[in-house]
Amino acid sequence: MENKMWKETATLVCVALLAGCAGGGARQGREEIPLPEGLGSSSIAPGRVVEAGSRADDVDIDWYATVEVDDASDQEDALAAVLGAGFVLDASLEGDDVRSFTLRRGETGMSLVLRTEDRVPVVEYVVVTTAR
Repeated sequence: MENKMWKETATLVCVALLAGCAGGGARQGREEIPLPEGLGSSSIAPGRVVEAGSRADDVDIDWYATVEVDDASDQEDALAAVLGAGFVLDASLEGDDVRSFTLRRGETGMSLVLRTEDRVPVVEYVVVTTAR
């Protein structure tokens, strides 16, 4: 059951990522960073994937991806491009100085951590759940 749900989640995210590839992409001169296996392209309009992978030393994280935006007003659009219509947030994204977010999936589900332009984490975690 858990494995089937994960595959459906990965499929939704992959489709959302592919649909969001029409613009954006990596900054000129920056190498594109691939997302964890099965999640599709690294070009997330209007943001860029700046870090992605898995952390074997942290058993609660299956994979993570960090997306950066040039303008704080683009953060919700970038997140929507990653998540697609199959997900909802338990809280809204707030904070004019937020310039990146990290999406993580682990044993407890999916979560976000928002960061300022100086990569300082915003304390509040935003939990991502599948829409029903």
